[in-house]
Amino acid sequence: MFSLKTQRQPGNLPALVRSPAAMMIVALVFRLCVIWGLHTYRHILPEDPRVGGEMELVAESIASGNGFSSPYPGADTGPTSEAPPAFPYLLGGIFRVFGINTEASVLTILCLDSLFSALTCNAIFYIGKRTFGPVVASWAGWSWAFMPFAIWWAAFHVWETTLSALLLSLVFLFTLRLEASTRFPAWIGYGLLWGLIALTNTALLAFLPLCLIWLWTRRGHGKKFLRRIVFALLACLATVAPWLVRNYLVFGRLVPIRDGLGLELWLGNHEGATGKLAWWNNPGRNLREMEQYRRMGELAYYTEKRNEAIAWISRHPVRFVGISLKRFVFFWSGTNRAGTVLDRNSMPFFAARLVASSLFSVLAFAGLWVAVREKKHGAWLFTSLLFSVPLVYYVTHADTARYRHPIEPAMTLLSVYGLGCLSSRFVRARWERARTRGEDHGPPLRG
Repeated sequence: MFSLKTQRQPGNLPALVRSPAAMMIVALVFRLCVIWGLHTYRHILPEDPRVGGEMELVAESIASGNGFSSPYPGADTGPTSEAPPAFPYLLGGIFRVFGINTEASVLTILCLDSLFSALTCNAIFYIGKRTFGPVVASWAGWSWAFMPFAIWWAAFHVWETTLSALLLSLVFLFTLRLEASTRFPAWIGYGLLWGLIALTNTALLAFLPLCLIWLWTRRGHGKKFLRRIVFALLACLATVAPWLVRNYLVFGRLVPIRDGLGLELWLGNHEGATGKLAWWNNPGRNLREMEQYRRMGELAYYTEKRNEAIAWISRHPVRFVGISLKRFVFFWSGTNRAGTVLDRNSMPFFAARLVASSLFSVLAFAGLWVAVREKKHGAWLFTSLLFSVPLVYYVTHADTARYRHPIEPAMTLLSVYGLGCLSSRFVRARWERARTRGEDHGPPLRG
């Protein structure tokens, strides 16, 4: 469907343009220039701990020798499983080497975030090459190198956001490659990668069963394939098992990778819920809730909040559906809680971001629609990804644009493909009109 002539002739593109290494290097250098030029490392982690996220606070606890604990500001609140462990331990190690919240430590983690974001260019290129061809792959890779959304999360934000985007892109590529692989080591590596994803961002696990279903449909239903699936799942379990054992020893019962889902569900679904995140009820912001959190303990507190949310949903099913639809809009439009209070200075920026993010989503779904209609290789995987990962945010809250970032590499590929289809149709339509008027200058570019 992407019918530009160069789609059949990738050699028409300069070798440098087709080089994923060049994309990665340029992307990394550009992000580092933004960090250094705007001195973002001086402003990311302010001294006031109330504005720091749980990732930073747990990392501070790790660096201070208190272990994985205290996700909220204030006094030590004890061990926690509120966040997946991978990024807090990474950040805690950096804090221990370079100091807690120093310019050197923040600069280090922003450089790592930028590296993760730059490496994503390579994953995008190779996914695109297998699904839409080398031209789309090249354009998508370079688009990501200068994508404002990607630069923002790499250069201005300390979180696991860019690492999640990289890991999800890699597992997407790995899934495509496993279609033709019969080697057990490859399947074990696949499981290990999923285990790392689980320890980084548990919401992304919603994509795992759909990947396995796709591989099942592509590889057949034999016993050998089932054995490979079992080996992959065992490798995934082996990766997360040490953390599950830690949680059992600390809390005295089996706890999943993170236990904060009950709180997130309650913050989005409670009396007076509007679809926005009730951030003022978070224990880190609300003294009454913090007192209850300390008195009950983490697991009991989160369990109570989960039960309250489920009870509210059962009493207000129609309202729950309504605010879930609002969260759907928030997710795909990039709206976040910064848009709830706007002054004259922030309004233009917010409006521009809202338009750009919404247009990005429209282009991605347009590209997905064409890919499905044209039965492009991997179209079902793209559909599964855009369907599965956002589900948890529709029922909890979607008030920060970083929730969408892990799937934005795939959205970039779909957007470039969709734009290519639209442009080729425009060229063909102009040629048809010119031929009708007797101004034939040769056939349109076709692939």
